[in-house]
Amino acid sequence: MKIFEKEGKNKKSMVWLLFTIIFCFLLSACDSGQTVNRKEPVSTDLSVVQIEGVEIGVSIDTIDLEKYTPLPADTFTEEPNVYRFEEMQFETDGNKQIQKITISNNFENKTALFSIKGENENLTIQKVVELLGKNYNDYWYDREQKIKAYTYHDEAKEMYATFTFNTDYKDLIWVILSR
Repeated sequence: MKIFEKEGKNKKSMVWLLFTIIFCFLLSACDSGQTVNRKEPVSTDLSVVQIEGVEIGVSIDTIDLEKYTPLPADTFTEEPNVYRFEEMQFETDGNKQIQKITISNNFENKTALFSIKGENENLTIQKVVELLGKNYNDYWYDREQKIKAYTYHDEAKEMYATFTFNTDYKDLIWVILSR
């Protein structure tokens, strides 16, 4: 009788092992269709991404801030080294060097502010990928609002370009250049 019990345990173990191998094979064979998520994406030339011709690393003092519309002070919490305008936002370090530029897609004259390779009209996330390639890190920026982000890295310029978009409509929401 003990022979049959031992043989039964071996069969159960073999079936379980076979099931596990098949399950792992099926999981590895599935393709989600998403881009590989890299911690540090392959370098992309971001000199073709322009926001008002302002470059990361320049002094905020060299920018004509008078041409932008300031936001009313009661619409946000004031922070040191952050300059907020209706058209965009600049963030600087302690030496007033621009470290981050953010533009929103909800202003009227957006085409004058942002371009990739000279193109600035009707830019969707598909057009961004067409112009810059697929070397981006993709992630959820705000899952509840269905906002994803693609971040490109330029190793030579030591900067990043992040494009956020609604997953339903593929329209850009924010464009962020940063160090």
